[in-house]
Amino acid sequence: MEIDEEKPHAAIAENPNENVIRERNAEIVSGGNVFYNPVQEFNRDLSIAVLNVYYRRLAKERSEKALKKQRKKVKDNQTEEKPETEVPEDPPVYVAGTRYEDGLRILEALAATGLRSIRYAQEIAGVRQIVANDLSRQAVASINTNVRHNKVEELIEASHADAMTVMYLSTAPEKRFDAVDLDPYGCPNRFLDGAMQCLVDGGLLLVTATDMAWPL
Repeated sequence: MEIDEEKPHAAIAENPNENVIRERNAEIVSGGNVFYNPVQEFNRDLSIAVLNVYYRRLAKERSEKALKKQRKKVKDNQTEEKPETEVPEDPPVYVAGTRYEDGLRILEALAATGLRSIRYAQEIAGVRQIVANDLSRQAVASINTNVRHNKVEELIEASHADAMTVMYLSTAPEKRFDAVDLDPYGCPNRFLDGAMQCLVDGGLLLVTATDMAWPL
């Protein structure tokens, strides 16, 4: 299974609007009281790298499982008189910025401006859906504005709800997420149970304690 992380994005032209903040290829329109932390850029870089490696491994496991199933089917159908020849399919190539039905479903539980979700959409190869959630109505309005501004509507769905509610309402197998991202203001401990409950088996939990004196 092959994943291409190097799909080029069109360069974003210089914007004279001083209220536009750029991080990598993403742009967010700032303003109001929606929280943006530029210090966490490295954390976002690291999360993207981890998610790309995670999906690469997941895709490889799926490919190996499919090949094993195909080999068993061929073996079961073979006869001594006319053996069949196995012809493995070419592995699909995943690129960032494109929606895949077999891709990752990611929850950013406390999304603020939506910058992290937008970067995930632009930089992670193999995404099905990203849910960018926030309790603040102003934040959700900002998420929708920034999603349209970056033209990633196909990959990101904005959600206006309490993070704990979203996670506990997503515990059914068909609603669970492949990855959950927690970056709260303050200690993340109270969100951990809900996050674990809504993760698929073998899913990935990313936790940041942005404003604490110690990292996780």
